[in-house]
Amino acid sequence: MLNKKRRPYWVIGRHAVELVLSKQPKRIRSIYMSDRINLSVPRHLLHCVTRVDYHKLTDMTQSDSHQGMGLICEPPSCSDQQLLTDIEQRGGRYSMLVLDNIQDPSNLGACLRTAAAMGVDSVVMTKQKSAAITATVTKVSCGASEVLPILAVANLVQWVKRCQQLGIWFYATSEHAQQSLYAHEVGTHAIGLVMGNEQTGISPLLLKTCDYAVSIPTNPKMPSLNVSVATGIALSFLKK
Repeated sequence: MLNKKRRPYWVIGRHAVELVLSKQPKRIRSIYMSDRINLSVPRHLLHCVTRVDYHKLTDMTQSDSHQGMGLICEPPSCSDQQLLTDIEQRGGRYSMLVLDNIQDPSNLGACLRTAAAMGVDSVVMTKQKSAAITATVTKVSCGASEVLPILAVANLVQWVKRCQQLGIWFYATSEHAQQSLYAHEVGTHAIGLVMGNEQTGISPLLLKTCDYAVSIPTNPKMPSLNVSVATGIALSFLKK
């Protein structure tokens, strides 16, 4: 199994907390709320609730973005075989976001939020040299990190090749690509969008492995885009 083992961790912020409470309550170990917060908690989870001082919660979560509430949760389960089976069953209606060494937690959270908003079916990222799913990521993603199937793999090139055999066509974004994203005709096949590291982009071998390399045209005065913004632009075109 390729997915990275994760220990229980904090989920903070109203959007993320409410999403886990409504969609995946079985993962919740503990619920913490400050005295000033009103939060609807299912009856069977009331025994998990602890009231704490707002500032103490800041110390506990090591973040001042908790909005007075936080959960300690078991990580969601996702395996390579689950995703491969889903790809086979969904056929041409499948979409995947591949993140190559995204290292900033805020960028990762924003990419996950964008992926969820655009209806992406799964996200695959590298085990090493990538930001971990932390309280910051869950907060920035508004809980998308808790409901999206996310798989961490040791080798993205091997993963992409396995998925290509199942019919996914991979589009890699690169500022050096000759073909514009908008000049490409998207078919009805399953798609995978590959986004690269904030500084170095997509690794050369992964870029070569993808079916297409495309660029996002920008104003010469501002030639680069934040990775999460570029992700939103590319997904909105590829999934139209």
